[in-house]
Amino acid sequence: MRLVSLIILLAVVAGVGLLVAGCDSSEDTPSTPVPLDTSPDLIGDIVEVHPGYGVVRGTLLIEANEVINSSDKYVVTVKNETQLFKQDGKETSPISWNDLQVGREARVWFGGPVKESYPAQVDAKQIVITLHSGSEVGLGQEFVLAIGQKAKIREENLEITFKEVVGDSRCPRNVTCIWQGEVRLEIQIVQGSASQSIVLTQPGLSDEYARENYDEYEIFFKVSPYPEAGKQIHQDEYRLLMIVAKLDASHVGILKGRVKIGPIRPVEHPGDDPYDIPPEVYDARKVMLYDSSGKNLIKKFDIGHDGYYSVELPPGIYMVDINHLGIDSSSDVPKQIEVRAGDTIELKINIDTGIR
Repeated sequence: MRLVSLIILLAVVAGVGLLVAGCDSSEDTPSTPVPLDTSPDLIGDIVEVHPGYGVVRGTLLIEANEVINSSDKYVVTVKNETQLFKQDGKETSPISWNDLQVGREARVWFGGPVKESYPAQVDAKQIVITLHSGSEVGLGQEFVLAIGQKAKIREENLEITFKEVVGDSRCPRNVTCIWQGEVRLEIQIVQGSASQSIVLTQPGLSDEYARENYDEYEIFFKVSPYPEAGKQIHQDEYRLLMIVAKLDASHVGILKGRVKIGPIRPVEHPGDDPYDIPPEVYDARKVMLYDSSGKNLIKKFDIGHDGYYSVELPPGIYMVDINHLGIDSSSDVPKQIEVRAGDTIELKINIDTGIR
């Protein structure tokens, strides 16, 4: 990594020195965009971003999808005249240097010869970033959904579907409003056999990501396009940009405890071990976690064959219950709990199977 960073720094300095010697930045003129139907010289993910100065905006370390010219990594120099675009489906729009972020896929058209080194070095004539649309994505990776599309988080048993825009009252740009407004949208999250619909809200007059916690995840999101005065946005035009990340351990609390189940036989005899419970008895029971109202299921989780359970949760107020298999009952649940970051809550649950 030190070698890569040194090469990147040398590339920036060398590029700046050559360009400053040849011309002044005020004389730069944008080059003609390369037709997007032509094949790029390089396709890969941006793994490092290093800002530059003067006529060099910066450099990108790109990990290529395949080995090109004997190299699978490229230090790409981005100059003031480099054309930068974003492609969302069939729509293409200009972007700024700040939109070149780690994790995004980039298509690069070279603006000069490749300098032999490792990583290889090259100047960019044009860069087009593409947003991962639906299918599978990774934690921390930005992706985009149209209404009806779904994405599966590769490392997690998690699937997210963009259901609909519930309401959009955002104040249009260049219009004076007494309220900034907001856009509200519904997504469906499926995790294992549990499914929940939640409404996300992003305030108006902001291009920043809004944030919502779900279970052990942080969801960063923003909605495009932004309203313009006199123009109506149709449902099929909306795009939801999202990043899903795991909550930092210091920002979560722990709910844990032991579940006792019994009786498991119609008649208990002297010498019977009340803790000798077959694994299938535990497998059939689940601890259920609801929101504070007790109506919306957030997650259900298994009980270990030793009777213990444990789960990390974002701070919040929850209702804990069991799945009430058959005539199961418990005087310990439902119970409302408040989870605080860094705290551990212990909740013992005794389940009466009703067997007599």
